[in-house]
Amino acid sequence: MNDTKILKKIQALRLIEKFWLIFIIGFSMLHFVRDIQQDLGINNLLTSTLASPGPPKTSVVIYWTVFNTYAIELSLFIMSVYCLKRNEFGKLGKVTVIIAITSLLLWLFYYFILK
Repeated sequence: MNDTKILKKIQALRLIEKFWLIFIIGFSMLHFVRDIQQDLGINNLLTSTLASPGPPKTSVVIYWTVFNTYAIELSLFIMSVYCLKRNEFGKLGKVTVIIAITSLLLWLFYYFILK
């Protein structure tokens, strides 16, 4: 492989990483606003989409509480903005991937199995 092909692969990967970070920033902000609206009792399309009817039917130990979702969303937002400011994905960017995948898997488990 010559140097230009390697450089193009690296640039494409960086483009995917930047897209991921921007996606996580947008998703975190949207989910944060949705959680606040749900806690305030505001009923609209955003708050009713994929929402569970009532409190979780599981132990707090098994499933996170509302305040943990705030912490997750704010952490993802801060880490993603930090990575974009530094212009480096690095270990912190990989942590955003791990947190997002873990959160998604836990939500799927709760929504489709425990609910």
